[in-house]
Amino acid sequence: METSVCGPDGVSGHRHQDTNLAGNQLEAWIRLAGAPVAVARRYGKVKVLHEWQRAALGCAWNGEHLVCAAPTSGGKSLVAELLLLRQLVRKPKCKAMVVLPYVSIVQEKEKHLKHVLKPMRAKVQAHHGATGGSPLAAGERVAVCTGEKANAAINTLAEEGRLHELGIVFVDELHMLGEKGRGVALEAMLAKLKCMGTLQHVQVVGMSATIGGVEVLAEWLDAHLFLTNFRPVVLTEHVQRGGDIFRWDGKRLLMDRKIDGDGREFTCLNKLCEEVLRHGGQVLVFCGSRRHCEACAAKISKSGPMAASDVDACEALLRELETSMRTPASDALASAVRSGVAWHHAGLTTQERNCIESGYRSGVLKVIFATSTLAAGVNLPANRVILYRLFQAKAPILSKSQYCQMVGRAGRAGLCNHGDAYIVEDFASVENIHHFLGQPIEKIVSQMVVLGNRSKGSINSDGMSRLLLESISSSIAQQPGKLEKLVRSTFAFHQLPWKELEDIAGTALRSLKEADLVVGQVLQNGDGVWKCTKMGVAVSRSGLPYRQGIRLFKVLGNAGKCICLDRPAALLYHLLADDHPFQIHSWPEWGRAFSRLPESDVAMAEDLGILEADIFSLQAGYVSIESQKARVLEHSRFLAAYVLHLLLKEVQINVIEAAFGRPGIVAGGVSRGALQRFQQDSATLLAMAASMAGASGWWLLESHLSGMREQLAAGVRPELVDLMRIEGMTGDIARRLYEFGYHTVHDLVKAPVTKVESAALASLPRGIRVNGKRSLEVLGSTYKSRKLAETLLGHAREQIVEEVWSLQMNA
Repeated sequence: METSVCGPDGVSGHRHQDTNLAGNQLEAWIRLAGAPVAVARRYGKVKVLHEWQRAALGCAWNGEHLVCAAPTSGGKSLVAELLLLRQLVRKPKCKAMVVLPYVSIVQEKEKHLKHVLKPMRAKVQAHHGATGGSPLAAGERVAVCTGEKANAAINTLAEEGRLHELGIVFVDELHMLGEKGRGVALEAMLAKLKCMGTLQHVQVVGMSATIGGVEVLAEWLDAHLFLTNFRPVVLTEHVQRGGDIFRWDGKRLLMDRKIDGDGREFTCLNKLCEEVLRHGGQVLVFCGSRRHCEACAAKISKSGPMAASDVDACEALLRELETSMRTPASDALASAVRSGVAWHHAGLTTQERNCIESGYRSGVLKVIFATSTLAAGVNLPANRVILYRLFQAKAPILSKSQYCQMVGRAGRAGLCNHGDAYIVEDFASVENIHHFLGQPIEKIVSQMVVLGNRSKGSINSDGMSRLLLESISSSIAQQPGKLEKLVRSTFAFHQLPWKELEDIAGTALRSLKEADLVVGQVLQNGDGVWKCTKMGVAVSRSGLPYRQGIRLFKVLGNAGKCICLDRPAALLYHLLADDHPFQIHSWPEWGRAFSRLPESDVAMAEDLGILEADIFSLQAGYVSIESQKARVLEHSRFLAAYVLHLLLKEVQINVIEAAFGRPGIVAGGVSRGALQRFQQDSATLLAMAASMAGASGWWLLESHLSGMREQLAAGVRPELVDLMRIEGMTGDIARRLYEFGYHTVHDLVKAPVTKVESAALASLPRGIRVNGKRSLEVLGSTYKSRKLAETLLGHAREQIVEEVWSLQMNA
């Protein structure tokens, strides 16, 4: 392993001789990769590489593994994409996998790579939880996927003997390997590749934010390590306390200036925003909670509306936002958007967040108040980033790496010449903040084995159990010696003593055996091997933690015997676990909601054992504590399944929120965003259940579950599923098009644009706010129906073209 450690200018490092002639021009590097020059034009304004990018490319140009750590917004993605191009051209039949942590980034990267690789006619496909199929199917050259899907793809390729087709694996945000939940799948995928020796012909390119312990990551992957602290735009960090502004010079806080005013937190926040807005800039403000985001946005919008030239654009954005919400905005949100301010958090639906992001990118919105999810999953640059009240009990509620990710949004190349970040905090002392800024970034820690209190035996080895089960199931490692090699191939092996890791792996293997997921066998030559049982194979294919997988397997085993498959709510009731968001809090409220259900739905509930009489008994306290707990779980699970049932019937999310998501039935309520996440998580569960059914030979059940998954992911009835494959299509527009006689994508490409425009207009909700008043007029003049119609038709044609390409590749 060679290490390249760069100084402040990021120029030192190992470089291959054949890259020295490429210079700094992007087009020259694309020529050197062997790709069409037209690819270079698709990068728009990006024409020149930074010196550190040239040096990093030189480290891995001939297929060497690379781990590159650089600050947020430093330009890491361009390096990885050039290496991706290089491998696609160098190995014309190879496939590539791009692994990203969040669904939103997967979708964004898919669009970008489709655009960039179009001159090469390389098929790019996104894969995440709710999508069906396995990555890198026939005809697909680049799979853009989450860590879970990437791990599943390696299992499938290994089982089918197709790992030789893989040419490069690009892992963005490699430091996510240390994150609880996402890290296990990422580490398992790379450990399997290393164990099988696949890394000898598959290039691994890992891009990471600046984080501690990255040297160990590079050692684990036998990769060149390239470090740089280069930022194309200078970033300065500040702290505000009591009206005093301190500047952080990397070692200490220095008094810089004072802010005029009373020195209160919000006054200082307002002043810091005004400083940027006066010069036409934009501000991101990170807050600790959704409620805090909304309160601050509403408050600041009253103190500083935008210039008159922005009024029309803000009004148009508000109407577009209300269209995506399917209901008029609240007075607080409407007032904020008219002032060029908005909030962004997980309580909003994907469509609402996309609308706000679009408004910010176009410059209509000047200030966004957001939770930390925006820093991790969305690429929105700003002139100034403010961290507002992110300390509790004198301690920060975020890690140092999260802080770096947030402030890294300030000052993007092409946007401004300088970026600055402010901590606005009156609760913590200057000393507390100084200590936080001066502490090192946390080291990355494997999640394959999570050590708690060792004296009490508090060790979570679920990740190790999953790795062993999947590897035995897909024949990656079945002999004891191969299993030992697999465990030694994990990142955990580089962090824990071997004896301890060996004992943990042995315990995990015994747990799998006791759960009847694997069995030991002796071959004729006397060698021992581990094999998966039928349930073990099914649980492995599902991708679920094995305990949850066992439960689901048993439910599916009984599905054909005692569950009516033509009643989706009944099947969903049995499939759902008890960790959903619809935990009933108020029995009187639930009783009133239950009494309003249609008779047919009440009958369905009674068939499942959900009785209205139980609600009265629970209200009156006539039920024992034990029985009460069971009834609460059953009624809550029915409510969750019933909500999904409504979504399958095309009931709008805002209607469901009003009926069942308001505070009362559920403590705190369930927002539209939480409803949408539950919808997608449930579609993912159905995809896992379908995989499990297929692995078990339950073909009819697999087909049924796959159909339900498609419906639920789109939120439509079965007849609209094909139209919903079109990017940008909504259930309302699809329903109108279906009524007009356009039932499939193939039908739609023949439709005149006026018909599609009519469907788009007819799908608009009524009662949308216009000029501050509620109106029953359809917003034909402000809604960009013609543009939307043309876009939908364009995406439909692209869909057909991609299908033709796939058929040609498979011929």
